[in-house]
Amino acid sequence: MQVNAAIFVHQAALTPEIPIFNVFVKGARCGAFLDSGVRTLFPQLRQLPVMAGVVDERVRYLLVTHPHHDHIGSNRQMLATFPNLLIGCSPWARNWIADFAIHWREFGARYPEIIAPTPQLYEELMGVLDGETEPDLLLQEGNEIDLGGGVLLRLFDVPGHMPEELAFFEVSTRTLLIGDAIPGTAWTIFHGYLAPAKLRSTLAKLRRLCRDLDCVSIILAHFGVLSPAQFLDLIDRTELAINQVDDLLLETLRQAREPLRLEELWRQLCLKTDKQQEFRGLTMVDSILKLWVSEGKIRQVGPDLYESWSASQSASARKG
Repeated sequence: MQVNAAIFVHQAALTPEIPIFNVFVKGARCGAFLDSGVRTLFPQLRQLPVMAGVVDERVRYLLVTHPHHDHIGSNRQMLATFPNLLIGCSPWARNWIADFAIHWREFGARYPEIIAPTPQLYEELMGVLDGETEPDLLLQEGNEIDLGGGVLLRLFDVPGHMPEELAFFEVSTRTLLIGDAIPGTAWTIFHGYLAPAKLRSTLAKLRRLCRDLDCVSIILAHFGVLSPAQFLDLIDRTELAINQVDDLLLETLRQAREPLRLEELWRQLCLKTDKQQEFRGLTMVDSILKLWVSEGKIRQVGPDLYESWSASQSASARKG
């Protein structure tokens, strides 16, 4: 699908409920992919520059928004196909792209005592990747990538879903290109976020960018092509969902007569929100609890044990 003069998009079903939209940007001098999907999508993604009329030698960049498995799965096939390709990513993303042992340990095998790192889970996550690759460019906000003919990508930092994530604004078409900076909240899984405070700041930043850059279109990896009004509505709904998660976790802690472990808090949240009990949600809950402890909102009373201040005071009163 051609969105405008510079932007070409391929849509596929990542799962029955989650779509994935991969982007190719065409300039007068060269072209750039944003993310590489999963490995089985490469034959379709390979047609985007063909559709755009860009020869293989002029496919110059693969720009990674963030290094989750469904965004870097065809990296090696792209390197093998496009002889002048450079891979760019944020500094934090480098290890997950270049070293899959780190990727697996920090992603799917982070809580082995709660969620067993089974061969089935490994295949689900790592089996969609075609191989490790070493990034050529470490990117950050303020960088610009000139593809020629007025087609220019400006980079913005949009952390939250991950500790670092990049978004790109294509100047000539006023198109904002986003990976997972706005996590899905209506799915049967928690898409999750590793940096809750940064996510809230990013949502506010994206709202400002939409206005200040006078965006015509916004394209997101799992939501497709949106108008500014649709995009702002998505941000509003995401903030409501984040608030609901916070409210439910705090309510669970305040109602508990004893401190609760991470596992119990995660399982109760999944039950209350009708979400699958899987690792993304567990990572999200752990990140929220760690933030609240650092802010003094709750107390950590053991290696993996938490209570609210009100629950702590009630317990002290009962003992007295």
